[in-house]
Amino acid sequence: MVPRLIGFRFLRSRHRVSSQRRLLASTPSSAIEHLEDRTLLSASLALFNGSYAGTFHGSQTINNNGQITKSTVTPTAFQTAITNGVITVSFSGGSGSGIVASNGSISGTVNTTAANNSTTKIAGSWSYSANLGNGVTATGLGNWTGSSPLVLTDFDGNYNGTYQGTEVVNNHGTKTTSTVSSTAFQAAIADGTITDTFASNSGLSNGTATINLEEQISGTSSLLVDGVTVTVTDTGHATRSLSGVQGSGTWNFTADLGNGVTETGKGTWSIQSVLVFDGTYTGSFNGSTILNNNGTLTTTSIPNEVSDLSLSLAISSGTVTLSAPGVPATGTGTIDQNGNIIGSTAFTVDGVAVTGQFIGQVVATPNGNVITGTWSFSVNFGGGITETGTGTWTAEAPVV
Repeated sequence: MVPRLIGFRFLRSRHRVSSQRRLLASTPSSAIEHLEDRTLLSASLALFNGSYAGTFHGSQTINNNGQITKSTVTPTAFQTAITNGVITVSFSGGSGSGIVASNGSISGTVNTTAANNSTTKIAGSWSYSANLGNGVTATGLGNWTGSSPLVLTDFDGNYNGTYQGTEVVNNHGTKTTSTVSSTAFQAAIADGTITDTFASNSGLSNGTATINLEEQISGTSSLLVDGVTVTVTDTGHATRSLSGVQGSGTWNFTADLGNGVTETGKGTWSIQSVLVFDGTYTGSFNGSTILNNNGTLTTTSIPNEVSDLSLSLAISSGTVTLSAPGVPATGTGTIDQNGNIIGSTAFTVDGVAVTGQFIGQVVATPNGNVITGTWSFSVNFGGGITETGTGTWTAEAPVV
């Protein structure tokens, strides 16, 4: 009997070659791939939340001591749930689990992800390879697709925003117009509830709003105008894409200040989802150096030059500090809202001061933030002797 599909790399299920022989485990591929060439930048893990329904199909091959049997895996239904980056998979005869990171990658041969205003769609590939014993092997591969309707938690996360507009004071028919320049504020969304935070000198407070499954936003905030508290009404709309969640809309208010004086205001606002990378990270580095002695090149791996390959890194309010005690080296840099790190290091090589460079990218996963990056340096000792070094580094911050 031909074995049944084991499914995605996450899955383990039984395969039959005969009623007496069963596959106890499979050996899945461990690759990490991306469906899209673009990197998911400021989206939070919640962007992918939902219950997905889909199908998989493909082919499988049995090699029974040189006798090859191929069969088709017909389209078969499966279900997947994603909650803040944690994936569970189920289908008839199997189950599985995995994680999706903030850059849209799922561990394994499965690829993700595209999101639009009303649906999140996933698509990818599956594969397995199993040794059934007694010279019998089984392999299979194919594709899968799935989709999930929008859920409120897809918008969960932290947001940076700005508002701007104009205000008009009407003092017994004399109108004075002033400009509200672009001003920053922050917002947080949790299960459809929006909380706005404004600067202490803005006069604004108590900003609350809601977002529904039609992606419509409506809310209010309090504004203090000449000792009078007025209500500012805001409305807008959100969209989802591979660059995260964006929202925009309008605001307005009307205030009666007494004694025949009124004030009105109106304008626009916008928000963009952001990730929070602040924390303490630990990791390691590796690489090699090349010594050029007047044309004679000597390549040395880093472990032969540095016994302690550990590093520590701290991120706080956009500033990055790095320490590699085994070199020893220290460094500083910056990180933007999309998790891109750039910085420089200082250390000595044979008594000569050297400035190195490091870059990296942070992605959020259900298990914590993960940074991967590269480093390099170049130094001229004089007398026709130079040295260069390049390599990679990784660091992680566990979930707190």
